[in-house]
Amino acid sequence: MKNVFKLLFVLLFVSGFTFGVYAQQEKSDDNDSYDIDMPDLTENGIGGLLGYSSIGGQSYFTFRFKPDLSFGKLGIGLDVPVVYGLNGQGLRMDEYKDGIGLLRMISYIRYGRKKRDNFYVRVGELRDSRLGFGILISDYNNTISYEKRKLGVEFDVVLKKKFGLEFLYSDITPISINLMGIRPYYKPFGATGIPIIKTFEIGASFVTDHDRTVLARTQDSLGNELEYRNNYFLDGSGINAFSVDMGFYIFRWNWLWWDVYAQAAYFRPIKSDSLTAYLTNYGDAFQRQYLASKGGYGYSIGSDFKFHFLGNLLRIDARAERFWHTDYYVARMFDFAYMMDKDAAILKLTQSHASKGTYAKLSASILDKIFFSGSITLDSLVINEKHPAMVALNLDMSRLTKKFTLRTTAFNSAVTSLSDLLKLDKTALFSTRLGYMIYEIPIVKLQLHIGFDYRWTFANVARLAAEGTAQDWFKQTSYITPYFRIVYPMNRSKKKKKSDEDKLLE
Repeated sequence: MKNVFKLLFVLLFVSGFTFGVYAQQEKSDDNDSYDIDMPDLTENGIGGLLGYSSIGGQSYFTFRFKPDLSFGKLGIGLDVPVVYGLNGQGLRMDEYKDGIGLLRMISYIRYGRKKRDNFYVRVGELRDSRLGFGILISDYNNTISYEKRKLGVEFDVVLKKKFGLEFLYSDITPISINLMGIRPYYKPFGATGIPIIKTFEIGASFVTDHDRTVLARTQDSLGNELEYRNNYFLDGSGINAFSVDMGFYIFRWNWLWWDVYAQAAYFRPIKSDSLTAYLTNYGDAFQRQYLASKGGYGYSIGSDFKFHFLGNLLRIDARAERFWHTDYYVARMFDFAYMMDKDAAILKLTQSHASKGTYAKLSASILDKIFFSGSITLDSLVINEKHPAMVALNLDMSRLTKKFTLRTTAFNSAVTSLSDLLKLDKTALFSTRLGYMIYEIPIVKLQLHIGFDYRWTFANVARLAAEGTAQDWFKQTSYITPYFRIVYPMNRSKKKKKSDEDKLLE
């Protein structure tokens, strides 16, 4: 508790310092020039993809109808697949089975921008999501399988510039209550219009997960149906965590925004018969003590720098955070890796010793043409097999030229050396698209593209591993698609109106 009081004292000191620099602040309202959002892996238009796919070494003919439309703040994307086996497999129906089934055809429906509009909502695939300042949910993707896409929902609503509510739900399905996070927050001076003071925000979060979703099905030699999940330890009480946070901007100049924040969180012990049985039979002494523990807690302090140089020539968003925690606590537990293997994430929680670590994230945009983001989470200053780094990378250069497409995402939850970033194993997810527009039909502007998709993603390979274990049915495998793509762009070029800030900077 002493450390918590020290942390609050530091924040009060910093807030007092802001009054000293108040006279230096320039009036600056919310400005989207600070947003560095990685574009969706889509084009704004109506199109389809036709090609050949290799899934786990099996050949398929693939057609996907993929319209992506934007109307102001509203955006809609669909993905309607037809996948037919070329070796007598028939139609591959995995995308329409289990969970939400046919609703997987909805890639996303969104309205507004988070933390920029008073009302923001997104339904469908969730990417790089965060709840509050991120002590529990951060860098979160709800979809780890290209075929088993999930229909999640997140929203952020602000009323009267004071009262806010963030909500995230990973997977809309009647099977169970899946990962859900809710954070009410309050801006006591939000309606005053006073620089710095109006940005002060306090919030509290609750995150829970009782996932029982089936990832793959197959049959044994007797015709009995078998199921595979990655969440057996969530039977019983599920996983439950709580947090509180506070933050505000120190500087909010035309070219620089800088905010600081502090957070604290607590994980309630997981009560599960399957977890108890596993730790009793296979766990070490420390893990078995988890069964009688009161859970673990941690806290952190961080800051986020946002600045731009000469309009949109260069925009940077750099976040850094230092955290401390007790036994049986994992910082930023609900991220991309959590969805890959929830049971493994829970075992990591039971193995976690008291430590201190670092989280850092850098996002950059050059001329709004090249986008990059990368994050790293270190549970210790020493990186080894017991304390691996978690790394997420994104690169999009598709706006650099009209003809060229390059998009890459890479995630790895167990990095101990630079070479691990190049490995495709059970701790990694990877996707890349390389494309080129070979022709554009005049007048109608219909575009013809050729390209290549590669994904290291989870897929149902039960038919390929009929004699294997359950873990062999649904696992990472290569998903390769050379394609021919037809697109009718809907984003007719419109010159963006320059803001007053951009005019001044010119």
